Amino acid sequence: MPQYVAQKGKAASPQVEAMGAALGPMISNIRAEEVRMVLKEYGVEDIDLQQWYPQQLLLDIFRAVEGQYGEFSENLVAIGIQAIDAFAFPDSVTDIEAVIQFLQGVYQMTHRNHPAEESWLCHKVGENAYDITANMPYPDASSYGYLYGLARRFAPKGMRASVSSPIQEEGKPTRFEVRFVG
Repeated sequence: MPQYVAQKGKAASPQVEAMGAALGPMISNIRAEEVRMVLKEYGVEDIDLQQWYPQQLLLDIFRAVEGQYGEFSENLVAIGIQAIDAFAFPDSVTDIEAVIQFLQGVYQMTHRNHPAEESWLCHKVGENAYDITANMPYPDASSYGYLYGLARRFAPKGMRASVSSPIQEEGKPTRFEVRFVG
């Protein structure tokens, strides 16, 4: 287990930043109109995908979405799914094995000044079975959407993906089970 455990809704420090590309899915998902109202409340109407934003601002926006639409709302799941649908993975990422290894790099590319352990942790636990830990301050619903999008996009041919509800244990980061069944 990592020594650092991210607190949901709280950046590790005021210096932690997220690239605007992390905000992009908020305005381009199937529930975007509802989320745009929240963004406007926070003064974020035009998102520059290349600009760095305080991570706490993103977390506050996510918290506001949760407050208006529920802790595990479709809005937050849709943001996660859209993030994956819109992401241009390198040609070397063609299956779930490669995408699992790539997850940590994605977080590192879109965030800076955060603790090294703030990321995805991935473990293969069996044939077509993975445990994935989200040691990040983002809501579990967006992490679920992210993982569902990944699993759906990179499912082995002829198999369908299953992502568990968040598994939460006291003092530990949230964990998800990703399975592929034929």
